[in-house]
Amino acid sequence: VTINPCKECESFKETPRTRAIEDWEYNAVYKEASDIIQIAMELASICGMRQGDILSIKLKDITDKGLAVEQNKNGAKQLFIWTPSLRKAITKARELRDVKSFTHLICTKKGKPYSASGFKSMWQRLQRKCKESGVIQERFTFHDLRSYAADNADEQDCDASKLLGHANKETTERIYLRRAKKVTPNR
Repeated sequence: VTINPCKECESFKETPRTRAIEDWEYNAVYKEASDIIQIAMELASICGMRQGDILSIKLKDITDKGLAVEQNKNGAKQLFIWTPSLRKAITKARELRDVKSFTHLICTKKGKPYSASGFKSMWQRLQRKCKESGVIQERFTFHDLRSYAADNADEQDCDASKLLGHANKETTERIYLRRAKKVTPNR
């Protein structure tokens, strides 16, 4: 082969989502959600975790120091140290199911971990219900909660990249920081 036919093709440029979740939207959806989805929403908004990482949390990942996580996507290891909000979410999950006999923190009544598609179906039903009843005007994805966590961290002068487990701050800024920056005028 003397030429590369792909050389002339333009590469696909995916544009990042711009949907920024406001606090009132998060709170409105949270109130309508089942206990399991509320717990997942809390973990996503507190820790910036992906859906798959939340569904993968095992009881052995909960330590005296906090919640130890290895991200499925990039293998980044994180220890989310205990905060009152994180402890409350984990306690709520433990009280919801008799988790002593289960392996996963987020699980069905029978102790089985939720599949990605099963959880996504529950999320889609919740979003449809909230939009149709006027609780929110525009639906958002579960993954948008990762951006919500990054925006909240950034507004509190915390390192959003570190929270999300990104080695590259540009990724966080380009994809996840979606809210307008709050700026104080000079006079």
